[in-house]
Amino acid sequence: MNTPILLRIAELSQPHDFGQLSGTCRTMNKLLKDPFITFQIMCNYRTGACYSHFEIFQKASAANCIDVIRIIFQRNQNFVWQDFLNKTLQTACNHEQLETAKELVGMGAEDYGRALMWAMFNDAVICTRFMVDCGVKDLDIALEFASNQGSWKCVQLLIERGATDFDTAIQAVDSKIRDYNNQYPLEASTMNIFKRYKHCEQILQDAIYPE
Repeated sequence: MNTPILLRIAELSQPHDFGQLSGTCRTMNKLLKDPFITFQIMCNYRTGACYSHFEIFQKASAANCIDVIRIIFQRNQNFVWQDFLNKTLQTACNHEQLETAKELVGMGAEDYGRALMWAMFNDAVICTRFMVDCGVKDLDIALEFASNQGSWKCVQLLIERGATDFDTAIQAVDSKIRDYNNQYPLEASTMNIFKRYKHCEQILQDAIYPE
């Protein structure tokens, strides 16, 4: 049975819950022995859309489905992958998918700076560490960005790795704290964000004035 027919079956079936979907895909995978087709069917089940190989590639990177990524990469060797790999690396880092990020770097993704920003945007400290290890150069810019996001774990990591522009970083944090101070009283969800910035402030103050 070819892929378009399988996808049409998937669109018509429309399972009511993810448990049913997962069971169906496990059965399909046993029959097809092809992770890519199974993953494609799963995406079509969930949305009713028909995704291209490259849309599936990005979705698989967010889901850490490395076998699917490898299959698509191998089946499309004539495609100019560089820009697409770089964008997909950003997706993987934003979703804290370390193994996928490693796979993409191995395939040729090299825009570590943007991927680092996306990791810090979502407080993904594991992928932040990996991007720094890959060779991101300007850690001070990264420190300012992490501070502006209230990503205290990333702030701590970057300081440990050698970032030194504490003044710019603490200005970014203080600006956020002033904004929240002007909004008092804060709702519970906003208070949690405010506490993240206060934690960043403390980490930076400890770096500026070590005991």
